[in-house]
Amino acid sequence: MIKLLIISLLILINFSACSKNAPTANKIVNNEPKWMTDPVKEANGKITAIGCSARHYKGIQAQKKLALKRAIDEIAMQTNTRVSKISLNRRSNTSSSTSSSSLQEVHEENISTKVMQYYTTRNGDICVWIIKN
Repeated sequence: MIKLLIISLLILINFSACSKNAPTANKIVNNEPKWMTDPVKEANGKITAIGCSARHYKGIQAQKKLALKRAIDEIAMQTNTRVSKISLNRRSNTSSSTSSSSLQEVHEENISTKVMQYYTTRNGDICVWIIKN
């Protein structure tokens, strides 16, 4: 009887030790940048917006352009303006980050924005974070 109790105790200790060191396969790692959850905080209170686009049948450039348009529309809504024409001024990319800017002609007003960063989600959506200059 004591022998059975000791064996049961050893097996129980062995299983408990193994369960502590086992990797958690169900743990979800969130690699999203901070600006995806709180863009205003990351922009130090400036007017900011995020635009996202699902995969586009015309390719990645069309997908990025649609995401940028959605972000610009969001800036326009925040500033109570209406976008009538969009013209893009593109800068070169560096290996560490993408930097580009855009100038939008809106009803009676020009809004200048800066693209801070692009992010591609796990399912292929492209999101862009812009800040009004």
